[in-house]
Amino acid sequence: MNNDTSDGGATVPCISLFDVADLCQREGIELRGDDGQPYCCGERMNVRGGIIGPDFAECRKCGKAIGNAASPHINGGCIPSDEWIKENGNKTWCVLHTSNSPICVKSGAEGAK
Repeated sequence: MNNDTSDGGATVPCISLFDVADLCQREGIELRGDDGQPYCCGERMNVRGGIIGPDFAECRKCGKAIGNAASPHINGGCIPSDEWIKENGNKTWCVLHTSNSPICVKSGAEGAK
């Protein structure tokens, strides 16, 4: 994925992709119950569903949001290529909102730095 912002646009910090359980653990989101309901700031997060299942969760208190970058609801309607799916597997979740900072998705080992 090309994250070049040399066109005069604002520099956008990039992030890594994780499987949902690893991302939640990393971000301090507790998964409760057999179905792994996400909790942040002591309350259940607002969860929105996609075509196959939940693809977005947002904390009503602090605004932290996570989403499945492979979901057309999150990525603006794009369907990931077979190559992208092979490269990322189930590591498709990312933080979508942190203190009103814009982000972009960066995958692979380079994104894990």
